[in-house]
Amino acid sequence: MIPPAVARLARSAGRFLAQLAPPPCVSCQRGVDAGSPPLCSRCRGSFPLLAEPRCPRCAEPTGGVGSPDGGAYDRSAPTARCGICEDWPGPVVATDAPFEFTGAAAAAVRALKYRRRRALASTMGRAMVSSAGRVANRLASATGRGARPILVPVPLSRARLRERGFNQAHDLARVLEEAGAGELRDILWRGAGAARQAAAG
Repeated sequence: MIPPAVARLARSAGRFLAQLAPPPCVSCQRGVDAGSPPLCSRCRGSFPLLAEPRCPRCAEPTGGVGSPDGGAYDRSAPTARCGICEDWPGPVVATDAPFEFTGAAAAAVRALKYRRRRALASTMGRAMVSSAGRVANRLASATGRGARPILVPVPLSRARLRERGFNQAHDLARVLEEAGAGELRDILWRGAGAARQAAAG
């Protein structure tokens, strides 16, 4: 584990160097304009959209997935369930994502989480607004209540937060709150010894 003092020094040095020469695009490595997030416009425009139609509960594209009874899905039926999420806990009503986790989109996620490219949070959060709206609409339809959604970011452990310097989930939720997608509330805590999400499952 990196000592906290070394991590703070590395972050300070990184910020200073970024002012002198902005980091290149995290996906294609081409240069970006000073003051811009480290993701060029070409790569932003190449984020792969999730295929339609999608399962209304887990967002898995249903076009090429067989139904639970062995039949084929009707691609014109947007409410078709995929069967993959049938074992999920009952309270999970809907999930969504704006893009497939591949290509430039995956590079941006990894850069935000593991390479401390915090400036990406604004761009990525804005891209999530429409997905957040779809989930809120499905939740309101399922519960009959139209209350403003609550945005609850997954917390980091204290050690991980000290090492990274920020919680990317909190930054994304803040952007969503500013866009009117919900109200940010830090109501979760992470117990000592909890497994890392990237290694879970």
